[in-house]
Amino acid sequence: MMRWLAYIQLLNFHVKHISGSKNSATDTISRRSAGPADSSEDENNPDDYFDAKLYSVQASYWPVQRFTARIYLHDFEYDGDDLVLGCYLKTLWQPSDITDEEFQRLHKKSDFFLVRDGYLYKRSKKGHPPYPVVGKIEQQNKVILEVHNRYRHRGQQVTYDQLRR
Repeated sequence: MMRWLAYIQLLNFHVKHISGSKNSATDTISRRSAGPADSSEDENNPDDYFDAKLYSVQASYWPVQRFTARIYLHDFEYDGDDLVLGCYLKTLWQPSDITDEEFQRLHKKSDFFLVRDGYLYKRSKKGHPPYPVVGKIEQQNKVILEVHNRYRHRGQQVTYDQLRR
Protein backbone atom coordinates (compact mmCIF):
# COMPACT_ATOMS: atom_id res chain seq x y z
CA MET A 1 0.00 0.00 0.00
CA MET A 2 2.83 2.38 0.78
CA ARG A 3 4.39 1.67 -2.62
CA TRP A 4 1.07 2.52 -4.29
CA LEU A 5 0.75 5.74 -2.31
CA ALA A 6 4.32 6.71 -3.22
CA TYR A 7 3.59 6.02 -6.88
CA ILE A 8 0.34 8.00 -6.83
CA GLN A 9 2.22 10.98 -5.37
CA LEU A 10 4.33 11.09 -8.56
CA LEU A 11 1.26 11.64 -10.73
CA ASN A 12 -0.17 15.00 -11.64
CA PHE A 13 -3.96 14.77 -11.54
CA HIS A 14 -7.08 16.63 -10.51
CA VAL A 15 -9.75 14.97 -8.38
CA LYS A 16 -13.28 15.53 -9.62
CA HIS A 17 -16.31 14.40 -7.65
CA ILE A 18 -19.01 12.50 -9.52
CA SER A 19 -22.23 11.88 -7.63
CA GLY A 20 -23.23 8.26 -7.18
CA SER A 21 -26.39 8.66 -9.25
CA LYS A 22 -24.32 9.76 -12.27
CA ASN A 23 -21.53 7.24 -11.79
CA SER A 24 -22.91 3.90 -12.92
CA ALA A 25 -19.49 2.23 -12.88
CA THR A 26 -18.87 2.55 -9.15
CA ASP A 27 -16.61 0.07 -7.48
CA THR A 28 -18.59 -2.55 -5.56
CA ILE A 29 -15.85 -2.98 -2.97
CA SER A 30 -15.87 0.72 -2.08
CA ARG A 31 -19.65 0.51 -1.54
CA ARG A 32 -19.52 -2.65 0.61
CA SER A 33 -21.43 -2.41 3.86
CA ALA A 34 -20.36 -4.11 7.05
CA GLY A 35 -20.93 -7.84 7.11
CA PRO A 36 -21.96 -10.05 10.03
CA ALA A 37 -18.32 -10.99 10.74
CA ASP A 38 -17.20 -7.33 10.79
CA SER A 39 -16.87 -5.73 14.19
CA SER A 40 -18.35 -2.32 14.77
CA GLU A 41 -15.08 -1.02 16.22
CA ASP A 42 -12.11 -1.82 13.99
CA GLU A 43 -8.81 -0.54 15.33
CA ASN A 44 -7.01 -1.30 12.06
CA ASN A 45 -9.56 0.29 9.76
CA PRO A 46 -7.92 0.72 6.31
CA ASP A 47 -10.10 3.76 5.61
CA ASP A 48 -8.65 5.53 8.66
CA TYR A 49 -5.16 4.56 7.56
CA PHE A 50 -5.65 5.89 4.02
CA ASP A 51 -7.37 9.04 5.27
CA ALA A 52 -4.37 9.76 7.49
CA LYS A 53 -1.93 9.15 4.62
CA LEU A 54 -3.90 11.09 2.04
CA TYR A 55 -4.29 14.13 4.28
CA SER A 56 -0.54 14.11 4.93
CA VAL A 57 0.20 14.38 1.18
CA GLN A 58 1.31 17.84 0.15
CA ALA A 59 1.03 19.15 -3.38
CA SER A 60 3.87 21.31 -4.59
CA TYR A 61 5.74 22.14 -7.76
CA TRP A 62 8.93 20.15 -8.22
CA PRO A 63 11.51 21.06 -10.83
CA VAL A 64 12.35 18.19 -13.22
CA GLN A 65 15.69 17.44 -11.58
CA ARG A 66 14.02 16.62 -8.23
CA PHE A 67 11.97 13.61 -9.36
CA THR A 68 12.49 10.60 -7.13
CA ALA A 69 11.66 8.09 -9.88
CA ARG A 70 12.91 8.34 -13.42
CA ILE A 71 12.56 6.34 -16.61
CA TYR A 72 15.84 5.79 -18.37
CA LEU A 73 16.73 4.41 -21.78
CA HIS A 74 19.94 2.87 -23.08
CA ASP A 75 20.13 5.32 -26.02
CA PHE A 76 23.09 3.53 -27.59
CA GLU A 77 20.93 0.43 -28.19
CA TYR A 78 18.62 2.23 -30.65
CA ASP A 79 18.70 4.49 -33.67
CA GLY A 80 16.23 6.09 -36.06
CA ASP A 81 12.52 5.86 -35.25
CA ASP A 82 13.14 3.48 -32.33
CA LEU A 83 15.41 6.04 -30.66
CA VAL A 84 12.90 8.86 -31.19
CA LEU A 85 10.10 6.69 -29.74
CA GLY A 86 12.20 5.60 -26.76
CA CYS A 87 13.27 9.17 -26.00
CA TYR A 88 9.65 10.32 -26.17
CA LEU A 89 8.55 7.58 -23.76
CA LYS A 90 11.40 8.55 -21.46
CA THR A 91 10.53 12.26 -21.28
CA LEU A 92 6.99 12.58 -22.74
CA TRP A 93 8.16 15.81 -24.39
CA GLN A 94 7.70 16.65 -28.06
CA PRO A 95 11.02 16.45 -29.90
CA SER A 96 11.97 19.88 -31.21
CA ASP A 97 12.80 18.65 -34.73
CA ILE A 98 9.37 17.19 -35.64
CA THR A 99 6.13 18.83 -36.72
CA ASP A 100 2.90 18.73 -34.72
CA GLU A 101 1.45 16.21 -37.18
CA GLU A 102 4.47 13.91 -36.78
CA PHE A 103 4.19 14.32 -33.01
CA GLN A 104 0.55 13.22 -33.07
CA ARG A 105 1.57 10.05 -34.94
CA LEU A 106 4.42 9.47 -32.47
CA HIS A 107 2.06 9.95 -29.53
CA LYS A 108 -0.45 7.42 -30.95
CA LYS A 109 2.33 4.94 -31.72
CA SER A 110 3.70 5.26 -28.18
CA ASP A 111 0.54 3.63 -26.79
CA PHE A 112 1.83 0.30 -28.12
CA PHE A 113 5.29 0.56 -26.53
CA LEU A 114 6.88 0.88 -23.09
CA VAL A 115 10.32 1.38 -21.59
CA ARG A 116 11.41 -1.05 -18.87
CA ASP A 117 14.85 -1.32 -17.29
CA GLY A 118 16.32 0.93 -19.98
CA TYR A 119 15.00 -1.06 -22.94
CA LEU A 120 12.15 -0.47 -25.38
CA TYR A 121 9.39 -3.09 -25.56
CA LYS A 122 6.33 -3.52 -27.74
CA ARG A 123 3.17 -4.26 -25.80
CA SER A 124 1.54 -7.55 -26.70
CA LYS A 125 -1.89 -9.06 -26.45
CA LYS A 126 -3.33 -9.71 -23.01
CA GLY A 127 -1.68 -12.60 -21.24
CA HIS A 128 1.58 -12.35 -23.19
CA PRO A 129 4.74 -10.58 -22.08
CA PRO A 130 5.91 -7.53 -24.04
CA TYR A 131 8.35 -8.08 -26.90
CA PRO A 132 11.79 -6.45 -26.79
CA VAL A 133 12.53 -4.08 -29.66
CA VAL A 134 15.79 -5.01 -31.36
CA GLY A 135 16.97 -1.60 -32.50
CA LYS A 136 20.17 -1.83 -34.52
CA ILE A 137 20.94 -3.86 -37.63
CA GLU A 138 23.90 -5.56 -35.94
CA GLN A 139 21.65 -6.72 -33.09
CA GLN A 140 18.98 -7.90 -35.52
CA ASN A 141 21.55 -9.93 -37.47
CA LYS A 142 22.80 -11.44 -34.20
CA VAL A 143 19.26 -12.50 -33.21
CA ILE A 144 18.61 -13.98 -36.66
CA LEU A 145 21.87 -15.94 -36.49
CA GLU A 146 21.06 -17.24 -32.99
CA VAL A 147 17.58 -18.41 -34.06
CA HIS A 148 18.96 -19.96 -37.24
CA ASN A 149 21.66 -21.84 -35.32
CA ARG A 150 19.14 -23.02 -32.75
CA TYR A 151 16.61 -24.41 -35.26
CA ARG A 152 19.12 -25.19 -37.99
CA HIS A 153 17.88 -25.69 -41.52
CA ARG A 154 14.14 -26.25 -41.02
CA GLY A 155 13.26 -23.65 -43.61
CA GLN A 156 12.60 -19.94 -43.92
CA GLN A 157 9.07 -20.07 -42.51
CA VAL A 158 10.15 -21.89 -39.33
CA THR A 159 12.95 -19.35 -38.77
CA TYR A 160 10.57 -16.46 -39.44
CA ASP A 161 7.94 -17.85 -37.04
CA GLN A 162 10.53 -18.29 -34.30
CA LEU A 163 11.81 -14.73 -34.84
CA ARG A 164 8.27 -13.39 -34.55
CA ARG A 165 7.82 -15.24 -31.26
